[in-house]
Amino acid sequence: MQRDLPGGSAENDLEIVELTRPSDLVIRTTSGPTPFTYRYRFEGDGTGTQLHLAAAVELSGIAGAMGPLATRAVKRGVDSNFSDLKRILEG
Repeated sequence: MQRDLPGGSAENDLEIVELTRPSDLVIRTTSGPTPFTYRYRFEGDGTGTQLHLAAAVELSGIAGAMGPLATRAVKRGVDSNFSDLKRILEG
């Protein structure tokens, strides 16, 4: 996965940890600057699909020392990614 961060371009390699079709997907990084595990859950609601995310991010170094500030930055990035995904899927 390649993305743009405030400090420049970053790349993480990912692995699928769990896949239970059609409702659950868990991925985690195996390399890169931001170690995380994302647990996705897909739920049909009769008119579409709700996507839920539980994210665990392990920040170290300067980012880890920044605590809540780093947490907010990560959340903004995840929210932005979901907004982009929604825009792409809804065309």
